[in-house]
Amino acid sequence: RSSQPPLRAWQRPLVRASRYRGQQRLSPLAPCRLLTPHHGNLHRVDAVGGPAAFLDILAPPYSPDTGRDCHYYRPLVPATNDDDHGGDDGVGEPCWLLEIPQPAEFWCGSQDYPGPPVI
Repeated sequence: RSSQPPLRAWQRPLVRASRYRGQQRLSPLAPCRLLTPHHGNLHRVDAVGGPAAFLDILAPPYSPDTGRDCHYYRPLVPATNDDDHGGDDGVGEPCWLLEIPQPAEFWCGSQDYPGPPVI
């Protein structure tokens, strides 16, 4: 049973359905990961035992004017009961996310990509 307050009418259009795909703990030696619009696109990064950085190369880049905006969510119903992020409980289960404003502790910078074309 959830301890969250009920949604207000204005919040209902901000709710999105998703599917929990599990958790991965990555080290500095882990290879790069490819996230696509349909695989890994909803992700959460937590620092474990020190600072963390997430390099996101977007091709094409975010552009709110053309419908490619960045959104932030919080889960309405936990995808898993495993608080230590080490298990697979809930993998494949549907979950509900509420769109929220960008978190105050989040920082993002942009830089043009001068490398070869990304296809």
